[in-house]
Amino acid sequence: LDPDNGFHMAEEITKHLIRLDPVQQEKYENRLQKMKESLEKTKKEIQSQLKPYEDQGFLTLHDGYQYFEKAFHLKAGQAMSLIPDVSPSAKRLFFLKDLVRSNNIQCLFAESQFSPRLVKTLSEETRVRIGMLDPLGTSQMTYEELLLSLAKSFSACLGKPS
Repeated sequence: LDPDNGFHMAEEITKHLIRLDPVQQEKYENRLQKMKESLEKTKKEIQSQLKPYEDQGFLTLHDGYQYFEKAFHLKAGQAMSLIPDVSPSAKRLFFLKDLVRSNNIQCLFAESQFSPRLVKTLSEETRVRIGMLDPLGTSQMTYEELLLSLAKSFSACLGKPS
């Protein structure tokens, strides 16, 4: 979920496509250049959108957002669970409640493909907002649209007054 990594992957894919289909080299290189321009624009837009929330604490359901967090200078959120569809132990829940309170956590992020039980329980006990992240996007989304969708979710939850 780091646009720089996404571009590097596209570069590698382009190299392989050119090797397999050298007749279309110019077409592949033009598409890669358009993607680079689009990703740069998207990256700047997201950086601007998320800049006000760089110091705000949040928790995500799992640790799959660390590249996004690093790319856009978000305060690294901890994962609520190592295995999102397994309920945490009482000890872990106590740790999470203490973490929320001691680190001024502003938002707990859930995902639609996992049970919301942990996030709801933690929110009820700490009175912290719930946000929704969709790391899968839809089959019609471009990579840039997926990144923008995540940025919108972060700013929507982190941007509300506490």
